[in-house]
Amino acid sequence: GRGHSAGNGGSAVIELDAHQQQAVDAGPTDVFISAGAGSGKTRVLTARFVNAVLGRAPYAESDPTALLTITYTEKAAAELTHRIRGALAEEGRHDAARRIGDAWISTIHTMCSRILRQYAFDAGVDPGFSVADEVTASLLETRALEQAVREVLETEPDGSGLFDAYATRTVVDAALAIRASLRALGTDPGAVRTVSRTEVDAEIAGAIETLEEIVQAAEALPSAKCTTDCATAARTAAEHIASAQRTIDPQERAQLLLVTARTGFRAEKRVAGLPELVDQAREAIDRARRCGAQLAVEGYERAFLALVASLDREYARLKRERGVLDFEDLQTFTAHLLETRPDVAAEARRRFSMIMVDEFQDTNALQLGIITHLADGNLCTVGDENQSIYSFRHADLDVF
Repeated sequence: GRGHSAGNGGSAVIELDAHQQQAVDAGPTDVFISAGAGSGKTRVLTARFVNAVLGRAPYAESDPTALLTITYTEKAAAELTHRIRGALAEEGRHDAARRIGDAWISTIHTMCSRILRQYAFDAGVDPGFSVADEVTASLLETRALEQAVREVLETEPDGSGLFDAYATRTVVDAALAIRASLRALGTDPGAVRTVSRTEVDAEIAGAIETLEEIVQAAEALPSAKCTTDCATAARTAAEHIASAQRTIDPQERAQLLLVTARTGFRAEKRVAGLPELVDQAREAIDRARRCGAQLAVEGYERAFLALVASLDREYARLKRERGVLDFEDLQTFTAHLLETRPDVAAEARRRFSMIMVDEFQDTNALQLGIITHLADGNLCTVGDENQSIYSFRHADLDVF
């Protein structure tokens, strides 16, 4: 379409097509912009920022430091900063252009770092903290892992069995990955527990009860070999599971549950209601089998969770000793601060007249929580689900 200037008046510093102009004219309200590669989204973000500084309707005039803009990479933040500074200079607003260096245009990690430094006492962090680079973080994590492995081998009855059963490299890689995933979700690894024996017993009792009800339901259907077979198979499975439950040794019980037979069922469609009963019976048997699997590995699972928790504690201790935070700390500490200190969150919200988030498809749930605490009907998100490539960094497309 024909080009438009980036606002209601002024020189056509930023040329926009009709769709881009619509995104700019939406103003500082909650708005979502679906924009793929080459759609000019950086131009739109620049125009929205510049219009807000200039106070072009529907934007109220804003100081550059009152406009929070989150990008996915530092490179993207630098490019956007450069474009905004140039556009403001062309508009004759050299004062605002000079202040762009103080604006909140950065990755979410840099934004969190600024918030934590400002509210260090409230967040319980050293105001002089430094951010560990990837090499430093990796070295500290490796030292923490070595200590955690020693601790688990010394204190967990099934510690050595865990490493023997699954191989050291597999266990170590899994511990690192699970700890990172839990931290990205804002979950304390030390709070994760194995499924209790009480929960397993309740699940098994439920499976037996379901199978007994299926026996009665199958016997109530029109008499046929398939309905008789269904009732017999369900009764046999229920009795086998009940017998397993009476076994004292947990590992023997686990093995008995794991071999519960799913055979003997025929889902004859000509008998109304029978296919549904067969599906329910097989699902009940699968529940019992899963309980068997849980019992079989519960010792290993307990040792593994102890490893993850120990790794997390030791890694936190090493960082604390050195006065450093890693990238996940920046997010988790900021999220905790905003969640537990509503006065701080309210003050932060008042600071920003508009918030813009680029590459929103690569945002995870923890980051969304932080953004939500800062936004107040003024959040503009830009993204394209077809460009989501950072699931390995815990980006969650469902958030998008």
